[in-house]
Amino acid sequence: MANILDLLMDFNNVTKRNNYISMLVCYQMLLMVSCILTPGTIFLMVLGANNMAYPQLSLYWVLILNLIPVTTFMIVCFVAKSDTQVSSLITFYERLKS
Repeated sequence: MANILDLLMDFNNVTKRNNYISMLVCYQMLLMVSCILTPGTIFLMVLGANNMAYPQLSLYWVLILNLIPVTTFMIVCFVAKSDTQVSSLITFYERLKS
């Protein structure tokens, strides 16, 4: 995403040097928008599915219950080393299976 953002920020210079790259820049712009919107859309779909499956829970409780694993995973990704990230993900999936 950083490379796409760098390309989009330097849009004028890139198109001056190569006239045929403007379609690629448009594609990269759509790709960037998609990368930003997709995780939020998936989160909202999971939230809605959980709300439909458990109507007795309020929407706010379902939101909190979905935020817990997402926030934990984000913290592990930012703080932990690669080996710890992989082992925690394996542990999470093993607990999910049983």
